[in-house]
Amino acid sequence: AYFRGMLESGCKEAEDGVVDLRQDPSVERGPLDDLLRFVLTAGFAPKGDEKANPDHVFKVRSLADRYQLPELLGLTETWLVTTRAPKNVFSYLGRVYSPPKKGPGGGDACLWIDGSFLVVVLYP
Repeated sequence: AYFRGMLESGCKEAEDGVVDLRQDPSVERGPLDDLLRFVLTAGFAPKGDEKANPDHVFKVRSLADRYQLPELLGLTETWLVTTRAPKNVFSYLGRVYSPPKKGPGGGDACLWIDGSFLVVVLYP
């Protein structure tokens, strides 16, 4: 949907028929490779030392979120949930974004839910 919108918008991408991400410093080759592989195969299976790590998967998750690919977003989150452990749960939580909501004390709260537990972070 995201790229279709760009290509049908009348912008430069629509005129050229090309979406050029080379100038975007937040798009790295490895995560983009996995995103494109997903577009072609509907699968996500990071393998190897470079890709089968949380840092890489969080980068793919970020691209999936940005480029409106909910299926890939779900696959990355499934991978992250299955690799979550007590030693890394707080580092994972620090990288998961949930839109702030008003908490019970009137401050913002972020919520992360999965099959194992619920975490609420309240901000004053």
